[in-house]
Amino acid sequence: MDLLVLCPVIVPLIMFFVTIFLEREKSIYLVTAISGLLFLLCAILTLAVPGSVNFTVPAVIWRIISVATVIVIFLRSIKDRQFIISVFAAVQALILILFEVILLPDEPASFLYLNIKEKYLLLFGAVIVLFFIPFIIYLLKKHYKGLPDKLRYFTMGFALLLSSFAGLISSSSMTGLFLFWQWQFISAYIFLKGFRDSRNENNIPRTVIYFQQAALTLFLAAGVTAYKLTGSLAMADFIDGFGKVSELLALIIFTSAILMGMLIPENCVHWFDTLKIVPGTGLYLIIFSLFAPYGVLLKFRQLFNNLDGNVISLMMIYGGILVFSGAYFALLFYRNRHSILSLIMSISGLAVATAFKNIPSHVRFLSDNPIPLLLVIAGIVLTVAYIILWISTIFTHTGNTTDTNDEHPVNYILPFNINFRLIIKIGYITTAAITLGVSLSCLK
Repeated sequence: MDLLVLCPVIVPLIMFFVTIFLEREKSIYLVTAISGLLFLLCAILTLAVPGSVNFTVPAVIWRIISVATVIVIFLRSIKDRQFIISVFAAVQALILILFEVILLPDEPASFLYLNIKEKYLLLFGAVIVLFFIPFIIYLLKKHYKGLPDKLRYFTMGFALLLSSFAGLISSSSMTGLFLFWQWQFISAYIFLKGFRDSRNENNIPRTVIYFQQAALTLFLAAGVTAYKLTGSLAMADFIDGFGKVSELLALIIFTSAILMGMLIPENCVHWFDTLKIVPGTGLYLIIFSLFAPYGVLLKFRQLFNNLDGNVISLMMIYGGILVFSGAYFALLFYRNRHSILSLIMSISGLAVATAFKNIPSHVRFLSDNPIPLLLVIAGIVLTVAYIILWISTIFTHTGNTTDTNDEHPVNYILPFNINFRLIIKIGYITTAAITLGVSLSCLK
């Protein structure tokens, strides 16, 4: 394993544990800034330094860390009375112990590896992180001055965010993806736990995190199945697929990436804005709803290219629905401070729709499958309208950010009495159901 590839994972993790013992606010702010700066430096080194520095990490270490992570989630969920999560964590621990610890499957020689595209993806993410840090620190000082516990929660979640992002981008194993998705889950849980409104316990979107853990449980089982069929846990060895179950396992992988990226065509991003700091929530969405799902899906591009064409078409339609719904909700709530977050989700949908194929083959594919293209074009039109209205609001000073909606912009552009919310909901549920049906039909 290349030591330079390990650094973006380990350095933020060290800062995570350092933050636990900090008491002074200035120290916490300093660690936040240093974490972002070191993360960028590590990303630059992975791209700039030729060759590699070999550093051996025994596979058993990653197995132990994976089991320990699931046990931590299990114990914490028991303490917080999140018993559904406890059940999923218990099943995951059982699978890991029986499969990873007892059977000792071979892990890739390089558990973490970055190709050139992934190096650039990591670098772009690190640059965006550093760009957001001054705004985040400013708003933390504004809203949470004198509350070191909340600041500590933020910096811990932030450091684990960086580490899990680097791990997801660089992982070459199904085990690695599961591990770093769990770190992402813990990062989000820290944010939600530290900044939830104590007067409203229902502001944590429990349904979403239940679905996330359900997806990770299925993903772990899919990894076991993939190993049984191919003799490997490395994504690079999945090019030829898994026989009759290729479409079903690919659907599990796709669904895991979608749910962990919170890429649900609903106006749900405000559920996660417990920070009340849009740059903080925006950074989380850019990393885990845009960069991470795109990077993960790229790892399986060759597998997806060998799937039934109908399955790929439906997955791309889902991406198109994400583009349209994100733009629609951004326009609908254009005076709301969360509207920019919906726009991020729209861009994420575009990344999902284009992750399966390279540009030339993607263009040819869309010529035969126009529905995703039409959805993307409609989303772009709504995005342009949103940008125009948003800029006009700034210059006219006519509206402060609120939490109310205004359907006038949508009706002005599309002057029909159409319930787009219902259409979007029916669209993505139907697409998901048909995709599952087609995948199951391939088992015959």
